[in-house]
Amino acid sequence: EKVTLRIVAQHADIWNGFGTPDEIAAKSAILDEWCAKVGRDPAEIERSVLRGQPDALQLADGYVEKGITHIIVATDAPNFDLGLL
Repeated sequence: EKVTLRIVAQHADIWNGFGTPDEIAAKSAILDEWCAKVGRDPAEIERSVLRGQPDALQLADGYVEKGITHIIVATDAPNFDLGLL
C-alpha cells in the first residue's frame, strides 16, 4: 500500500489486485488517495483482478460493482476447464 500503490499511481495504466470484492475496493480507494497525492486522475488507471476457479463467476458482479473493469480467470493444467468463459 505504501510503495506499490504509490508507484502504480505515478506510472501505471492498469493495476491488478487480488482478494475479495471488498478487499479490492479498499486497495482501490488507497490507490485513489495516492493518485490525489501525486496529482493524477485515478480514472486513468484501469482496475483488474485475478481470480481462480470456481469462485470467479460467483464474485464477478461484486467486482464490477466495486469498479473493477478487467476480471482475469485463472485455470490450471493439465485439465484446463474453459467452461467458465
